[in-house]
Amino acid sequence: MNETWQAIETLLSSRFPAILEDFNPPCTESDLAFLKDVTQGKLFDLYELYESHDGQSSYDLAFWSPWRLLSVKHIKTNIKVMNEDLVAEWAEDGMSPTDEAEANGPVKPILWSSYWVPIASNGGGDLLCIDLDPDVGGRVGQVIVWWHETVVREVLYSSFTDLMTDYLQDLQAGLYELVEGRGLVKL
Repeated sequence: MNETWQAIETLLSSRFPAILEDFNPPCTESDLAFLKDVTQGKLFDLYELYESHDGQSSYDLAFWSPWRLLSVKHIKTNIKVMNEDLVAEWAEDGMSPTDEAEANGPVKPILWSSYWVPIASNGGGDLLCIDLDPDVGGRVGQVIVWWHETVVREVLYSSFTDLMTDYLQDLQAGLYELVEGRGLVKL
């Protein structure tokens, strides 16, 4: 993963320096320990990235539009919102996180799981999450999307490494452009 991230940084530096400048410094040791704890110590590729950059600062400079990589602080906030606030809101409406949802791919067909760890947001309530408890045929560490306005849960990548590798290949192929107010948009 380190080589992939270094190649991404090199391309961003030469083609889209504003995006690279939007990345935060490395996360703290305590934040890294939290990240390892919440992901059960299984996602070394993710840790390597956070040892270099603790997410991004701005939604206007999304790393891969519409997604902005969350800082550990914002990961913590989103975990609390999803696992406590939203679950309480659902309970008031007679709903449960385990209520049925539509699944595209091997993700559990439920509204929410505490085993989904948010790592990116579009700023509008939708999240990219690392799935630590996939459905049959899934893979621990797969990247899923949680849409807040629908009950569709979807597997996007089988791992964070696959996401970053795909992103690098698209950058190398010139498939992104910088759009003001949105960040890098795939053509």
